Amino acid sequence: MHSQMENVNPIHAHSFNQTYRFGGNASALVSYVCSTVKQNPLVEWAKSGKISEERSVNPDYHDNYNFEPFCPFPFINKGWAADGKESSEDIVMNDCSLTWAETTDGAYQKKCAIYSIVACLPLFWCLSHLRIFYLNKVRTIKNKKRHPSMFGIFSRHPNINEQMCWLGVWISVIHTVMCTDIDAWSTGNLMLKQLLMAWLTASIVHILVLLVSSWITIIDAGTTRITPPWCQKLVYFSYFGIYVFETVCGQLMRVVGKAKDYDCYSSAEVTFAKSIMFVLLVTVWGCLAYVYGLRIKNQLENVNDNSQLTNEQKKISKWLRTTCRLCFLGFWWKTLPLISFSGRAWTFYGIPPCKVSMFAFVNVGIFVTQYSIAYAQQPLHEGKTATMRLAEGFSSTFLGTKSKTGKNSNKKGWNSTGSVVPNSGDSSGTESSDVSSVASESSLSMGDSIYTEIEREELEGKENK
Repeated sequence: MHSQMENVNPIHAHSFNQTYRFGGNASALVSYVCSTVKQNPLVEWAKSGKISEERSVNPDYHDNYNFEPFCPFPFINKGWAADGKESSEDIVMNDCSLTWAETTDGAYQKKCAIYSIVACLPLFWCLSHLRIFYLNKVRTIKNKKRHPSMFGIFSRHPNINEQMCWLGVWISVIHTVMCTDIDAWSTGNLMLKQLLMAWLTASIVHILVLLVSSWITIIDAGTTRITPPWCQKLVYFSYFGIYVFETVCGQLMRVVGKAKDYDCYSSAEVTFAKSIMFVLLVTVWGCLAYVYGLRIKNQLENVNDNSQLTNEQKKISKWLRTTCRLCFLGFWWKTLPLISFSGRAWTFYGIPPCKVSMFAFVNVGIFVTQYSIAYAQQPLHEGKTATMRLAEGFSSTFLGTKSKTGKNSNKKGWNSTGSVVPNSGDSSGTESSDVSSVASESSLSMGDSIYTEIEREELEGKENK
């Protein structure tokens, strides 16, 4: 017996005895793995009762909720090939000497490399945005005595645009590290994988809280730009709750109940508690986005002259509606697995690969988040973003069309939103409510002003002196 099978937990003395379990028949071992029903909680939740019935009627039925491993994770029998052919010719019984990654003939390594590169690109995109935001702050008339550092990207009081970009950097770094061993098939380090996944999940809620709280500030605080106390307390509770719950529960889910004796099992009880916090916060902030989205919409509709409304003001309402829809999807994504636990064993297991899939649903969803942040926070140069210029260049080069010159094309220099450089967002001439005058400074994520209020006051104080 290979060294990976030695000194195993006594509880596995029976399950790891492949000769006893499968009669020394490699075909039976392959059939056991590849016939495992992999229940998808997003579509199978309504069948929870039928699953219990199937188990009682069919003694051979097994799924990822009652799978019994025969090798320690992430190892499997020598000769195993995850090529989809389900061949047992080369398999050596009782020799768990290959990692799951090694059975894929390089396909898993290729998947990790591709996903790592895709996850890393938004990091540099967001860093380039931060560099431009930094230069905008340094190269202003009020701040002309300061000289930009060669690699400066930090500001003392980042506005919403910068905070969003830093979140994009944070998510990109974490996701890139996780994608180097995307399923832990090479190292078996599930603790690290779960920790990184917990931070990624928490970051998604962080983005939601940051955006919606900034919109609430615009509606309730007006020109004072001071977040209401009740909202600030809710922000702190949300940040603390989601990061602590995701981090702590993410580690507990692999050491509670049956999972403490099985490397690749996850405790559904802990998963349930962890998901409850996510669902709670998404519901609360989604409802706030809906309520304040209606208020913005109603106030913008009361403007006498709609031509005076800026695109930024209209984008606020659009983004709030989009946020509500995404909150609903997030609520559904976390709620369905909770429903699916009903009537099943309270643990579920990762199944050894019979075939490698290059698609990873959760990671693709994180990609969407990463690139959405980088795209939405693009600074404008002469009224156009870099992607707009790229599209126009492609169109004129390959399609022979001429690019249209926007009304902001005469503006020099970079800006975070397309307002007059370096700092202008005053929607003068409109007699609408506070949202119309303040929202014009807000851009897509309420960060048009290159300065925060604190920085503006500091600079004005220095100038007066």
